[in-house]
Amino acid sequence: MTYSMKTTYPMFRLLVVAGLLCASFAAHATHYLAGNITYRRYLQTNQYEVQVILYTDAGPNAVDEPATELHCLPNLEAGCAAALQNDISMQLLRQRFELINPAQCGASNVKKNFYTGLVTLPPNRWTLLVDNVNRRAGIININNSVNTSGTISATLDNSTGLFNNSPEFVSTEILSLNGNQYHRFTAKAAEVDGDSVAYEFVAPQQGFKAQGCPQPAGGFYQPPHFRLDAVTGVLETVPFTLVQGDYVIAIQANEFRRLNGRWTKIGSVQRDMLYTVRAASATNTNPRFSVLQRGSATLDFMQAIPVNPGQTVDLTLTAADPDAGQQLAFSSFTPTIYSALYPFASFPAVQKLSATQGRLTWQVPASLPLGLYQFGLTVTDDFCPQSGREIRSIAFEVTNRVLTASTKAIGNVITAYPMPFHDQVQFQLPRSRSQQILITDEVGRTVAQLTSRADGTVVWQPAGSVKPGTYLARTTEGSYSVRLVHY
Repeated sequence: MTYSMKTTYPMFRLLVVAGLLCASFAAHATHYLAGNITYRRYLQTNQYEVQVILYTDAGPNAVDEPATELHCLPNLEAGCAAALQNDISMQLLRQRFELINPAQCGASNVKKNFYTGLVTLPPNRWTLLVDNVNRRAGIININNSVNTSGTISATLDNSTGLFNNSPEFVSTEILSLNGNQYHRFTAKAAEVDGDSVAYEFVAPQQGFKAQGCPQPAGGFYQPPHFRLDAVTGVLETVPFTLVQGDYVIAIQANEFRRLNGRWTKIGSVQRDMLYTVRAASATNTNPRFSVLQRGSATLDFMQAIPVNPGQTVDLTLTAADPDAGQQLAFSSFTPTIYSALYPFASFPAVQKLSATQGRLTWQVPASLPLGLYQFGLTVTDDFCPQSGREIRSIAFEVTNRVLTASTKAIGNVITAYPMPFHDQVQFQLPRSRSQQILITDEVGRTVAQLTSRADGTVVWQPAGSVKPGTYLARTTEGSYSVRLVHY
């Protein structure tokens, strides 16, 4: 018995010390909150500039991370062991950071870190990974989160020798829910190659290390708060039972390109993020964008706005807030890939006009390549300690088409069913006569021309070449329009 006590006592001390060390580590680690990886084609063949954005706690006990480790695994779906043997890893140095406060008032308590580096990726099916030491303690939908790493990823399939720039989310801000009122945000991603992007929820990952590949976070379940539109990227709340605390979700933007007549997935990016659900404040309701105008013409937030190179665009943003006396602030987000690809260019800026209005101005560079440009817009109220906000995306189509008043405004908006649709969609024009209908895609290209029936009914059955996306059906004189979501 004496022998047993002598041998177990040191072991007990070791376990106690180990437990204290683990607790100390958690208290002084860099608590990872959110992150994403993007890449863009660089100057040399198969060379890519990779950018990693990490949100971390900025408290006094947080450990600063001036660098992060990037791992590029080839053909991971064929097996973890072989992929690890051919891992291309490198340190990415932090280029800058910002101190922010997701609540929009009070002290800045979150650090937004930007890391970049160059990596050569020969033709293969690549998975890019960054593992972050531990998440914040007490996350409701992940087990033992403070001792759980957060692994973020992106994919690139250049096995056919293609070149690609990844999509980039127009907004990566940390979100919060003020009670179970309605909230609207966006997961929209900018895409500079003209590829198609679709959105989905995926399980957040953990545990990437030298001897193993990442797995779904332990105990994760999809929280009940959000609905994600697979086509538009709209992220909005649905009715839910309020349980306060921190949660994690991961959103993946999948990128498709038409190769040899077939839509082929060529890449993806993930937005892994923590968000906080708080009790409802009886004195604060979220503001909402209500009207978008170009001069006297009313525009649709969901449709690309046509602009010409060299043109100055002025848009009036109007928002509504039912809380009397609150001042609203407007801001815009520009994806970093635009400034990286077009360093000469300026992009939209927003200035305040009144308590409920702002003006977005963009001097479109004369040499900016034609195409679709996506940005983020936010309206925020000034309530403390927890402000309300709405985040939307806005798109501009830079085109050489001659623009007229009918291309700038929307007509009377009508509805269609089913929505979204796959094989066929139908809507009813108010006038009982035959009318000509144009259907255009997000960049203003005509994909179909229809004629309504004598009773005003319009039926569209898209051809097989029409890809999933958002389309606008409009009478040729511009008096009626309807948004169509094809999946």
